[in-house]
Amino acid sequence: MTKQRGKGAGTLFKRGGRGPWVASWFGPDGRRHARSTRTTDKRTAELILKEWTRGAALRVAGVVTRDTDRLAEAERKPIAEHVADYLEACRLDGMNHAHLVQKRGHLHRLMAETKIGRVSELTADELRRHLHAITAPRKLEDGTTRPALSARTFNFMRGSIVSFMSWCVREGRAADNPLLRVPVRDEDADRRRVRRALSVEEAEALLAVARERGREAWYALALYAGLRKGDLVRLTWGCVDFKRNTIAVVGGKTGGVDTIPMHPQLAEVLERHRGPATPMPKARVFKRAVSDEERVEDFTAAGIAIVDELGHVADLHSLRATCGTWLARAGVPLAIAKLVMRHAQATTTERYYLKLSLLDATGAVALLPTVGAKPAALAATGTAGDAEAAASQATARTTADTTDHGETAIGRKPLERMGWHTGLEPATPRVTVWCSNQLS
Repeated sequence: MTKQRGKGAGTLFKRGGRGPWVASWFGPDGRRHARSTRTTDKRTAELILKEWTRGAALRVAGVVTRDTDRLAEAERKPIAEHVADYLEACRLDGMNHAHLVQKRGHLHRLMAETKIGRVSELTADELRRHLHAITAPRKLEDGTTRPALSARTFNFMRGSIVSFMSWCVREGRAADNPLLRVPVRDEDADRRRVRRALSVEEAEALLAVARERGREAWYALALYAGLRKGDLVRLTWGCVDFKRNTIAVVGGKTGGVDTIPMHPQLAEVLERHRGPATPMPKARVFKRAVSDEERVEDFTAAGIAIVDELGHVADLHSLRATCGTWLARAGVPLAIAKLVMRHAQATTTERYYLKLSLLDATGAVALLPTVGAKPAALAATGTAGDAEAAASQATARTTADTTDHGETAIGRKPLERMGWHTGLEPATPRVTVWCSNQLS
């Protein structure tokens, strides 16, 4: 069949004179394109051709760009494909496996419970309704009511979904991120589990109890190295360097290898735990993890209240908070404490791991100098000496609770032994060790 001229609007023809109409037009690249309209109705084929030539004209004029085409192509894909691509990108970028599993769970739950089919359907209102349905109080099958989830849980799930949409914007799969309009919740006003730091006496009693039960090394690593439970389970003897006095933490939240100095008392505890035989470098330091039931028994035997009168909790992670608190009381700069605690940001160290109290503030205020003569009111009543004595006692109490001054059973002058001296700006230790796990 002879092609029908379209006077610049393209042409329609049938191959061999039969079948569906085929449209032919010049694209924005200046080349002729031919494509089947998949219809034998000429009127319908003319409308399809008109739409295609209109799109070509808009592209020639710059009204429609490649980014627009990419957005249109992404919109035609189901959201499940975008989620799969996003999770794969996170994996290739080296995201921690545990974090990746949590992110996958949040996104799959979003798709299952909202029935969202396309990226454009994921709006701020849709996210609000989804998060509210998850975090609101819920009636359970046994008749009880589950309380509302915490603000931190809300923010964590929100962050996973918002990060996905931000990735879509960066990759040209979405024009903008409307989910940023969903505000985060105030975690400080809704903290459900507030941990506390242990006192020196409590830590000493805990290690004494644990020593009798063969669990001293488990608690000492959390107390003096700030290791998390996952770090303790993964720790191998190849990562403990007694010569350099360092510990290499592999597979933590940073995803790399973090090297931290080892406290002298911790080295003694680990040497006792190792025994006279030299274990294989890949052998785990702990054959099994200390269970929560065993930990509660140890804390109770040491006289440590699991929940104190303020509702603050003492658990394994409290030992890590104790490590950060002792560093702060010893005057260690926040940047150094962040390095020891292995945090990505110093704000995390300051916000969650420095459990300072009014006693610390009292001792600090007592160190301020007295300017000029003593206050007249105190001199007239003869209580100036009493005030100075009270300040001196407050300072003494604070000092007694700080491991850097004096000698206690929990390590003597630990910071000086680690190369950190109070009164001087400490240098950040830079230690490089080989971990046998990385050589396999």
